[in-house]
Order: sequence, then structure tokens, then C-alpha cells
Amino acid sequence: IVQVNFYQQNTGSTQILQYVDFAAKKIGTTKIVIQDSAKTAEVEIIVTVAVIVSSPSTFSVKTQQAKSGYINGGTSPYKIIQPPNSAIATVTLSGSSITVTGISQGTTSVTIGDNSNPSNTVIIPLTVTIPPTFTTAGKISFASTIGDFQTEGIYGANNSNDIPNNDAGAGGFVTKYSGSGNFGQMIGYKKKISSQYDIIALIFLKNSITPGTVSVDTGISNIQREIGNVVFGFNLVLNSETNPLYSFYSGDLTFSTFNEQTAEGNFKGKASRQGVVGSDVTISQGLFSVPLIVEDGTNYSTSKESQKIFNQIEEIIKPQVDKMKEQIELRRKF
Repeated sequence: IVQVNFYQQNTGSTQILQYVDFAAKKIGTTKIVIQDSAKTAEVEIIVTVAVIVSSPSTFSVKTQQAKSGYINGGTSPYKIIQPPNSAIATVTLSGSSITVTGISQGTTSVTIGDNSNPSNTVIIPLTVTIPPTFTTAGKISFASTIGDFQTEGIYGANNSNDIPNNDAGAGGFVTKYSGSGNFGQMIGYKKKISSQYDIIALIFLKNSITPGTVSVDTGISNIQREIGNVVFGFNLVLNSETNPLYSFYSGDLTFSTFNEQTAEGNFKGKASRQGVVGSDVTISQGLFSVPLIVEDGTNYSTSKESQKIFNQIEEIIKPQVDKMKEQIELRRKF
């Protein structure tokens, strides 16, 4: 039922720490009696089925959106036993990491198994929804030492990862994190040819959805609340590694209006071409007035995730443990 291994560690004093490892072999109950020169300790051991769980236990994604989680418990390596409906979602598994990508609106599920024989499994429900769409036109403009930029229109994509599907537009996305502030981006673009856009993306991290200034400095290695990172792109070639991308390394992004419907304000600063020495660009007279799509996000610490998984396992195996304890008590009585 259980293989036991002892090993010790000398603490540098007269005390020696003795460790005991238990390696479960099969389901059942047993006990171990440990004795030193003065005392005896008896430990009861209950081995139950190896439980496999997913964190999160369910996935909710939007079309063209990907979310990741991880598998825990059971015996690795893990494998996909029953894939989801591929018309609704796709799932990839790499080690203990699982990624779900939304394809179309609907519900489905994926079954993940471990390396046991027979395999322990977990069924993960998947829900795919359609992202909200922009219905109001936005504006973004600025002047710079390498040219001016101005765009106006309804943002033609319903997801911050989508490629715009019209000639020009502007819009904003904000993901709310209760613990670490709000991550957002405001995007303006003008289509040039089928594969090229003039585009600007203002990326920021702000503690509250209220008016105020976000100071920008990408030289800060640990970005704190109220400090963001602004990225500019000019003549951006989509799906190519040769993007002439400019990064904002100093400046201010000021919101005169900032709520869950609208972002308005101004920006200014300096940028440089990535990897090109002496390519500094001065940005001035930056203005924006864009509609926003605001969504709630999740931000779990590792310790919270670990505790969540432990609670899941405990809940799943509790009936088995209770049953074994009842059997032990009956044997003790008779």
C-alpha cells in the first residue's frame, strides 16, 4: 500500500531531524509505528485515488481569445482524453499548462487524463461568448518630428487581439484587476494597403478608473500602479517581424475623462525606433477621445491558486476518506 523511506538531516547541534517519505502504491489503509528510545508514535495512512484537477475548474473565453490555466494532481504526463467541439473551442496541453482558445459562441468541454492505468480524469466545462463591439466612433491624433497622425471612426474589431476590419477607427480596452490596478490600451489606426496600417497603441496600467495622469517611463524595471508603458507604431506591417515600431520611453498620458464608457485626454513625450540608435521622435499635441470596453479580470497569486487546488482535491476525496475511516472504526470495534 505504501512505501516508506527515511532520511535524516543533521542540524549542526545535538538534534538530528528525521524525515519520512510516503510513496503511495495502491488504494487502501495501513499504519506505521515509529519508535525512539523514549516514545512511540503510531500514524494511520489512508491511500485514495489520485485526483486530477484543473485551475481554473471552468474556462470562459471570447471568440479569438486564448486563456491559460494548469492541471494538477494525478500522475503526469497529462493527455487530452476527449477534445472539445472544435467548432466552438480548441485546447492545447503542454506539460501541466492548458490553453483554451475560443472559436465560436457556445458551450463544450474537454476531458484531461493522467498517466495512471486506468487514467484519472477531469472534465473541464468551456464557454465561448461573443465579445462586445464598438458602436461609437473614436478619435486619436498627435504631431511628431517624423510626421502627424490623425484618425477617426468606429473601431472595426471586437477584441483587442483582432485585426481591424475597416479603413480607420479608434477604441479602447480596459481589463479590471482588483488587486493590481487596471490594464488598458487605446488604439487608433488608418489602413494603407491590405497588409499595412498606420497605428498607435497607448498601453497603460492605472490604479483606478478615474481622471488623472499616468507618468510613463519604460526604463523602470518594476512598473508600479499609476505608471504605464506607451507604445507607438508607424507604418506597422501586420504579421511581420520587420515592424517599424517606436516605443515611448518617457512622457505623460493624462485622462480628463476616464470611466467605464469613455476615455478622453492628451499625451506627449519621446519615443525611439526599436533597435535603432539616434531614432528619437518627439510626440506632441496628442489628443484622444475613444469609447471603452471594460471587462473584469482575475488575478490570483500562486499561493491562492495552490490553496484553491488543494481545496478541490480535499472536496473530491472527502467521501472516500470518510468511508475508509468508518471501515477502520468498525474493525477496531470488532
